[in-house]
Amino acid sequence: MKTILRSALAVLFVLGSACASSAAAAAEPTNLLPNPGFEAGLAGWEPAGDPLCALDTAVVHSGAQSLRLAPRPEAAGADLLKVCATVPATPGETYRARFWVRAGPLADGSEPYGALEFMAGEQRLGLAHTDFGVNRYEPNAWHQLQVLGVVPPGASAVRLAMILHPRAVVWFDAAELIRLRPAPAPESVAVRLALSPVETLTADWRGFGCQGEILLHLQRSLQQGYSAADQRLIEDRIRAMRPQFIRLTVRLSDWQPELERTTPDNDTISDLKATIALYKEVGADVQLTEWGHALPDWCRPTGRLPHPEMYPAFAASWAALLRHLRRDCGLTNVRYVTLHNEPNGLPWADYRALCRALAAALTSAGIRPEVQIIGPDESGENLLLPLAIRDLDDVLDAYDAHGYTANTGAEFALWVEAHTGLLESRPAAGAAAAAQPGRPAALLKPFLITEFGMADGMDTWQTPHNDEVRYGLFLADAALVACNLGVSGMAMYCISDYDCGTKMKWGLWKGRDEQWEPRPGFYAWSLITRNTALGSTVHPLRSDAGSVPAVAFRAPGAGGWTLLAVNRLASPRPLTLVGLPPGSTWAPFVYSATTVPTPDRGPIAAGQTLAADAQGVLTTVLAADAFAVWCELDRTRP
Repeated sequence: MKTILRSALAVLFVLGSACASSAAAAAEPTNLLPNPGFEAGLAGWEPAGDPLCALDTAVVHSGAQSLRLAPRPEAAGADLLKVCATVPATPGETYRARFWVRAGPLADGSEPYGALEFMAGEQRLGLAHTDFGVNRYEPNAWHQLQVLGVVPPGASAVRLAMILHPRAVVWFDAAELIRLRPAPAPESVAVRLALSPVETLTADWRGFGCQGEILLHLQRSLQQGYSAADQRLIEDRIRAMRPQFIRLTVRLSDWQPELERTTPDNDTISDLKATIALYKEVGADVQLTEWGHALPDWCRPTGRLPHPEMYPAFAASWAALLRHLRRDCGLTNVRYVTLHNEPNGLPWADYRALCRALAAALTSAGIRPEVQIIGPDESGENLLLPLAIRDLDDVLDAYDAHGYTANTGAEFALWVEAHTGLLESRPAAGAAAAAQPGRPAALLKPFLITEFGMADGMDTWQTPHNDEVRYGLFLADAALVACNLGVSGMAMYCISDYDCGTKMKWGLWKGRDEQWEPRPGFYAWSLITRNTALGSTVHPLRSDAGSVPAVAFRAPGAGGWTLLAVNRLASPRPLTLVGLPPGSTWAPFVYSATTVPTPDRGPIAAGQTLAADAQGVLTTVLAADAFAVWCELDRTRP
C-alpha cells in the first residue's frame, strides 16, 4: 500500500549510467537553462504563488549565490509556491531535470520537490515530479533531486518547477534541464509485428495481478452492509479475471497481539484466509507484506521497526504465520513474503538486519524453500535496490519496487530501465548464470513490480484519472514495456475501492455504494490476466513502430501464444503479424473507448476469429488508441 504523498516520478540517481550506454547519451547534453545557478538573479525564472524570493550569497551549493524562497507570513497554508523556467519542447522528446535543494527543519508534509510540467500555452497537458513525503531531508544539508518525463502529444513547452511547501523555507541552486532523447522519427501508418519464438525475455513468468484486498468477510464490511450477493459478485468477478499474482498487506499485531499469544481465528486473520483461499481457487500466487505502521507493542517498536532486540521474535512471528497459512490451512499459494511495505526512509542497516532475521526464521520453521523473500519494496526512488543487490543478494530470492512514475508507457520505461539496468550490470556471469539455467541471462535474479499506477494527480487516496479510458491504456502500455525490459511479474494498484477510514479511489472497480461498477482499467487489465498464465515464457514481438509496443507470451509446456500490442496513436493502423505458426487461428480482443464498458460489465469478449496463412502471416487493423490481444486457438492456452 502506498505511503503518504509518495512518488509520482522517481528520483533516479542511477539512470544516468543506464542511459549513458545509448547513442542518444553518447555526448553530454546541453543544459537548456541560461541561468541555472541564479548568478544573474531571477533572469529566466518566474516565481508563482507569490513567494518571498531573495538571492543568498551565504548559503550556496556552487557559484556565488543561491535562491532563497520563503512563504509570506500572511500566506501560511496557501497553495504551493514555486519558481519556474520554461523552454520550447516537441512531443516525444525525453527531458531530465536535476537541481539542488536545502532546507532547515521541516514540518510534517512540508518537503520541497520538483516537477516537469508539459504545457500548451497556459494549459498543462502532463506532469512528472520527484518523490515527496519520504523524509529524505537532513536539516541544512544539500540534496539533489531528479525528475524525468516524455513530452505528451500537443505540448509545445516543458516547464521546470522547483516547488516550496508553504510551511518551509528552502534554497535552490545549480539547476539543470536537458533534452535526454530526441523525439522518435516519423512512422508510417502501417505497422509490422514479428514474433520471435526462439528469443526469451523471461523464462518463468511470475504473473500479472493486483494489490488484492477485497475485505468481504470483515465484520466492519458486514456492518457497512456487505451482503452475500455482494460477496458472490466480487468473487465471480475475480474468477473471471483469473489474476496470477496477488499482493496482500498484513499487520502482525492482528496475528500476534501479545508475545505469547497468537489469534489465528480473529476477524482480520479469518478474512485474510478467506481472501487467500479465493485466490488459490483461481490459481494466483500471493505475496504477503507487513504493513509496518502498526507493529505489535510486544516488539517495542521504534517508529516502523521493532526494537533491535526483538528482531528474532518479530521474524519468528512472521514465520509462524506463514507456516500456519501453508501447513495448517493448506494455503500453499502463499509463496512470497516482504518486509516492510515501502521502507523508504528506514535506516538501511536495520532493514538489512531484519531481512536476515526473517530468512533465519523461515529456515528454522522449515519453510524457507517454500516461501521466497522479495525486497526491497521501495516506492519511486531507486536508492535501495543498489543496496539490496550489494548487501542482501544471498537473502532475497527476487527484487521488487513500486512504480508511480509516469503517465505513459514511454515514461514508465525510463523508471523500469533504471531498475533492470542495475540487475543487468551486476558482476556475475558464466558459472553463476549456468548454475541457474531457467533464468534469462539479462536479469540474473527476477525483478517484480509489486505496485504501480499512473502519476498525474495521484496521492495515497486516489488516482483521479482511473475513470478514464486512457487509464486502462496506460496499464496495458506499462505492462508491455516492462515485459520487454525483462520484468518477471506485475501487480497494479489496486483491485477495488475500499473504505479504510478514508474512501479510496484506486480500484479496478468502485465500491459497494456505487454498485461495484467496473472502471475502464478492469477491462484492460482483465484482458491481460485472463489470457496469460503463471510459468509462461515471454518473447519479443518486435514492432517497427515506436508508437506500438508489443510482447508475446507462450503458455507453459510449449502451449499456445498470446500476443499483446498497444496503439498509442489516435488513428487506426493497418497491421501485419509475421512469424506466427502457419495456418494458426486467433481470437482477437480489443480495448478502446468503443468497446468499454461491456453490456454485462464482464471481461471483453473475443471478436471474429482470424487466421494466419501458410507462411504464418496475419493481416488485420489495429484500432486507434487501443490495446489489442490475440490468443491462439488451436493449442492449449490459459
